[in-house]
Amino acid sequence: ITPSDKITYIASTRWNRRVDKKPVANNTNNLDPKDAKAYVNRGHLYYELRQYKKAIEDLTEAFRLGIEDAYTTYIRAIAYQGLGQQNKVDADSKKACELDSDLC
Repeated sequence: ITPSDKITYIASTRWNRRVDKKPVANNTNNLDPKDAKAYVNRGHLYYELRQYKKAIEDLTEAFRLGIEDAYTTYIRAIAYQGLGQQNKVDADSKKACELDSDLC
């Protein structure tokens, strides 16, 4: 498995086990601006829809609100990969590995 394939594989297999499946509001403007998990969930949905820029924005906001999770960091790395921003992929991959050695 190449490093980029590993990121994708790990992220996709861990989604169902590690992330709160709280539904995202139909009107995404109604998100509680202090609810970090809502930003994680919506960021993942944007990632699944290949809206990488929006995914990165929401996941970055979740980090600003206090989320420090290896899986979420990997999802953001994959989104950066989708935008071709390899230096940010490498930085987030390294951080995720520091948070959870299983992701190395």
